[in-house]
Amino acid sequence: MLIFIDWYLPGYKAGGPIQSVANIVSHLKNDFDFSIITSNTDLHETVPYPNVKSDEWIITGDGTSVYYFSAANQQYKKLKQVILSHQFDVIYLNSFFSKFFTVFPLLIAKRNKLKCKIIVAPRGMLGSGALQLKSTKKKIFISAAKLLGLYNNVTWHASTATEEEEIKKVFGSQAKVIVAINLSKSHIIKPVHRIKENGKLKMAFLSRISPKKNLIAVHRYLAAMPADVNIQFDYYGPVDDKEHFEQCVKLFETLPPNIKATYGGSLEPAQITYRLSEYHFTILPTFNENFGHSIVESWVAGCPVIISNQTPWRKLQDKKCGWDLPLHDDVAFINTIKKSCAMQQQEFDEWSAASYNYGEEVIKNPEAIEQNKRLFGNNNQS
Repeated sequence: MLIFIDWYLPGYKAGGPIQSVANIVSHLKNDFDFSIITSNTDLHETVPYPNVKSDEWIITGDGTSVYYFSAANQQYKKLKQVILSHQFDVIYLNSFFSKFFTVFPLLIAKRNKLKCKIIVAPRGMLGSGALQLKSTKKKIFISAAKLLGLYNNVTWHASTATEEEEIKKVFGSQAKVIVAINLSKSHIIKPVHRIKENGKLKMAFLSRISPKKNLIAVHRYLAAMPADVNIQFDYYGPVDDKEHFEQCVKLFETLPPNIKATYGGSLEPAQITYRLSEYHFTILPTFNENFGHSIVESWVAGCPVIISNQTPWRKLQDKKCGWDLPLHDDVAFINTIKKSCAMQQQEFDEWSAASYNYGEEVIKNPEAIEQNKRLFGNNNQS
């Protein structure tokens, strides 16, 4: 199987897609032979990964074949040479809009009539919330892709039934879609107990800093907090949109003294669970997530989540592992943060344990493994 992804390990700044593909390889490497074509830098970086050879196939520590393209060699002709030098049963594309890692491979496969199954994972890019951002450019691209038949006869990978609906809304009910939930990391840490006092809260945001993740909304919620609560809010993640990041930093500086907001930089994957174990709750009022690895990471760390209803995770309050709130209902988010502040030790311990158990359930879900095997396992041309 040949996988295309804009950024891959040892990169981590592109967030969920890297983790999704890394988890597929980790869980299914005994069932499939994986080859990966990616770039030789992390998101928004120009310096290549150290100790990684570029522009040639190498074998990584887990036995996966990876081709790290340098920026200078990201050309249609060179990509065609690499693709046609091997025969693959499956081509798996992990983006919708990527020129070099999705559009070019599709064109090469079609023009050379490659006899392989082509799977496209849009990674939430076709959700209504995601399409609202830079909507004009996206509408033009989608119209052109339909006109050219670029995505004709592909198999779509939807992480949830909701994403299946999103894909069919754009490409029609006849689109071939297979639902296979994203795989999570295969290890967890032991539960970590933390002190929770009434009126005090440690809350974290963990995601790429971009308009889609809606960090700016958190400022509105925190600015509405009463003076008798004390909140430490730390936000983590690579800066995907510098202007948006700077706007958020300036806004958080205007919060009253009882609300402390600090940017903690980017966390490498191995740090995430341990760092989140220091907090009571995490928050992510995102415009769209097709899965949300950071949400699962939060549960595994014993942190209930405060998220929007634009993710596949629903009815969380019933499970005592968080809240999924209407995206544009600021009052609901504000009141939920107030409830979180008011939680005392016994209630928080109950919610923390429920979150940890639910995270473990998600990670160890055997049906997720079987769904992904079925997604990749039929090698007949689609």
